[in-house]
Amino acid sequence: MSLPFVFEALRRRIALIVIMTLIVAASGIVLGAMWPKTYTSSAQIMLGLDDDDTPKIDAQSGNLYLKERVATYAQTVKADEVVEPVADAADIGPEALRNQITVAIVPETVVLEISVSAASPEEAVELTNAVSRRFSTQVSVLNVETGGPEIVAAQFSSPQPATEPDQLHGWLLIAVSSLVGLVLGVLVALLAGAIQAARRARTPVTPTDGEDATPAQGADHDAVTTVWDDWGDQDHEGSISGQPGSSAAGSIHRTGSADAYVGSSGLSRG
Repeated sequence: MSLPFVFEALRRRIALIVIMTLIVAASGIVLGAMWPKTYTSSAQIMLGLDDDDTPKIDAQSGNLYLKERVATYAQTVKADEVVEPVADAADIGPEALRNQITVAIVPETVVLEISVSAASPEEAVELTNAVSRRFSTQVSVLNVETGGPEIVAAQFSSPQPATEPDQLHGWLLIAVSSLVGLVLGVLVALLAGAIQAARRARTPVTPTDGEDATPAQGADHDAVTTVWDDWGDQDHEGSISGQPGSSAAGSIHRTGSADAYVGSSGLSRG
């Protein structure tokens, strides 16, 4: 697909590209208005060991102990012991709440970032605080039940209400929808141009009246046939094969592929 072909295909179908862009942009705006909005709030919790329970463990060893198990503690945030009491208090299903929770580990630390999404910013803050408090209580209990030391979980970053929804909205939604529509329009225009070019290539050339659609078998592609009728009617000087030009009536054919002259009167090349 050459660059001139691309430019020509787009130029011929500029109206199609504009229509596709407008349709997709309008569809994105409508879907964005109809789609339920969610808001996310986050809190950070730092993990540590209880000094009274582990007096013989120095700070470096305790930090190493927590780093080795921080991924397990992150999974504890979605455990039934944490989720179910919070879900019952909020009057929502445990599975629904579990799907609204996300947990991330701050790299190279023992800090967990707990995020909860909800239908409103205020509800997201309430659920984030509830999940954080429940986790801070249960993580130590679960760790002791598995033979480990007591864990101290301190929330040092309070959740804040979100000012914007998680979904695309406003001018950003319009820009993204328009860009998607433009890309689709260009692709459709190029596809239509390629299909049209392929059809033209497969369409046979229809000969005009009196023309043969296929050249004679064995004829050279650059052969040119010239027919001169009534040779004898013209006043030529000299003769061909000893015969005067006036009696050489007939036709002479000349082909570019074979340098031969054949006369209807039986003349041969001298």
